[in-house]
Amino acid sequence: MTSLLAWIAVDKRRPTGLYFASDSRRSWKDRDEIRDDCIKLFLPSGTREIFGFAGDITFPSKVLTRICSELESDPELVNGTEDPYNRYCCVLAKLKAEFDALTSKPEHEFTILHGTRVGAMYKASFHLFQYTYDFASGQLSSGSLSCEAGSSVMVSRQGSGGIIVKSFLEKETAKLGEVSRAHFSAFCNAVDSGQDKCTGGPIQLAGVHSIKDSLHYGVVTPNGTYYRGSTQLPANVSGIRWRNREFAKVDSLGNVLPR
Repeated sequence: MTSLLAWIAVDKRRPTGLYFASDSRRSWKDRDEIRDDCIKLFLPSGTREIFGFAGDITFPSKVLTRICSELESDPELVNGTEDPYNRYCCVLAKLKAEFDALTSKPEHEFTILHGTRVGAMYKASFHLFQYTYDFASGQLSSGSLSCEAGSSVMVSRQGSGGIIVKSFLEKETAKLGEVSRAHFSAFCNAVDSGQDKCTGGPIQLAGVHSIKDSLHYGVVTPNGTYYRGSTQLPANVSGIRWRNREFAKVDSLGNVLPR
């Protein structure tokens, strides 16, 4: 099932980013086995889109890989419009085409989150869309989630560990306030707590800011250094932005960078 958190970052003036955090665990209900090697956050390079999923991995992991590949080949499919609804419709059409072509439907429910930004700098606005598969009805539904906020707040929590993430987030925001540090620290603590057996493994982090394209972050923790949930880092780590559990900007060794 997993845990997935989406939050909007807001400074004193305006929204500055939309972030997704996920764990890396996949598990099977029909056998006592887990693996902490599943990529759950995706983004097509050269765009302002980010994707993440929770629940059944079979359809989301494959379809998001293909959608990202298509958008990388033709980024104007989303970059060519400043209407977030048009971007949503573009992705929804691809999801539905893939879903309708399935010979057998997924055996468990899943949720896919799709974040995007239109405009830039002080004109930037962030938008979040949700695509949900309900096993009982066998239907794929979709809709939008509000990103309007005066402070950094959770926009969505998904997966079997969602209620645990919420509990840890309430504790962290009580101590630190509604800031990105509280959200990411709470998520890391929830995953490490082991309270949800379907949640675990390396933390994954992706986001889109008020300028430039979306990006994956490297995450440095006491348990290890990870990029997209793996200890196998790219050959050139200098181009990666890194964060620690407190959401501070660090280098790949965990040294906090000067402001």
